Amino acid sequence: QQFKNECKKNLVSWEMFLSIIATNNSENPIKLIKEIQKDESFKIEQSSVFLGQFMTTLLFNFCNGLILLAWCLLFFFPKKKIARYLMSYPWIPLILSTFYLYFILLSGGLLEADFSSLEGIVRLFKKATPASAAAGWVHYLAFDFWVGVWIIKHSSKRKIPHQWILLPLLLTFMLGPVGVLAYSLLLLVRKALSRANENERPV
Repeated sequence: QQFKNECKKNLVSWEMFLSIIATNNSENPIKLIKEIQKDESFKIEQSSVFLGQFMTTLLFNFCNGLILLAWCLLFFFPKKKIARYLMSYPWIPLILSTFYLYFILLSGGLLEADFSSLEGIVRLFKKATPASAAAGWVHYLAFDFWVGVWIIKHSSKRKIPHQWILLPLLLTFMLGPVGVLAYSLLLLVRKALSRANENERPV
């Protein structure tokens, strides 16, 4: 309450305070938002931005929860019917793509973004908003998950035990391309061991 009163004294601080409230992860954000909207300093023209940021946080948390559930199925229950269904078609990336599009549109699009240089990418990060940051994160979530699906399918065709690919899957979940590198190294090691075993067999 004291922090809120101090923020009211300055318009910029008040706008920042509203942004913080809109993107909070408290247990009861709806109650908190209703209290802010009742405040005499809250103006009607601020409501669209305020609620937009709150919706961004809500959808971002949903995407995170969805992808964690999907990854748990890949890690621990890859042979379950629901897991096989999710791997049969890019359902998860398709769902995430709708939120990705929402975040992109909310952030104003990428028409002015410069992807041709490192400086342009740095500027893009520096000018990031909650919506554009959420879009970037969902982009990673969608494609990292589908790479994980590919690893499972590829290893299954080659009869590689699932426990062998848990580390590459974890690295794919956490570090994206590093997981692909780890899986490729696993294939090389497996191939080398297979050749060594063949050479040791008596003629």
